[in-house]
Amino acid sequence: MIMEQEIRAQIELLKSNLSEADPNEIITYLDYTSLRSIDSKESIKSFCGQANAYQENHGNVPIPAICVYPNWVEIAKEELNPEIRVACVATGFPEGQTFGAIKQLETQLAIRAGADEVDMVIHRGAFLSGEFDFVENEVRMVKEVVGEKHLKVILEVCDLPDAASVMKAAELSIKGGADFIKTSTGKGSHGATPDSFFTMCLEVEKHFSETEKMVGLKAAGGIRTLEDAWLYRSIVAHVLGEEWLTPDLFRIGTSSLARVAEEAAFPNEKHYL
Repeated sequence: MIMEQEIRAQIELLKSNLSEADPNEIITYLDYTSLRSIDSKESIKSFCGQANAYQENHGNVPIPAICVYPNWVEIAKEELNPEIRVACVATGFPEGQTFGAIKQLETQLAIRAGADEVDMVIHRGAFLSGEFDFVENEVRMVKEVVGEKHLKVILEVCDLPDAASVMKAAELSIKGGADFIKTSTGKGSHGATPDSFFTMCLEVEKHFSETEKMVGLKAAGGIRTLEDAWLYRSIVAHVLGEEWLTPDLFRIGTSSLARVAEEAAFPNEKHYL
């Protein structure tokens, strides 16, 4: 049974012992995102140009991935340096309220267009109604289309009432085939919280102890300072260990922090994000 007070106590302990944030390291975990209603061919090309320029002018270290809507995947793939992955949100993002066949088709079209990663969101209505098999099977259905590409499953923690719900949603997502579990869409009433992220880490730890399969985690939404980002990094290290501190297993979704991190990491250089 999850003891929420224990989780909060451990988080407070981590906060009290938090080392100074390293902006260079934080940038290696940042997904750079454009999910706007006014996205256009021109804006996506400019957006990709910023990500390319960052890599080319800062030691050839790429941003892990950029995240766009499915209809912009092909342009992003054409415009980006090959080391930068293209992630897309699909399956009726952000609500997930559409037919399963549409979710499969949207995912298939995104993969065909060149997406390296697909982000889907669980059906919260079904989850909150106790339709756990439906939720798990929908993740599995999408993973079958994604295949060897990465599937990031978003729990949308703002819609989940407690830690037990977060852990159950994480469990179902992992059983369905998630390569990553992610806190939030960035479109809900709030984004990631340290409590919910810590709980997700516990489920990943449990799954690893049972199967030796390493599932990744992404904290997204509401992460506005370097200290915020460093706390999530510290939670991963505390619960799962340093081996999870790689962009293949840990990401932070916060485009608003990208420029802040770049300015802190390269104070005397031109900035691109």
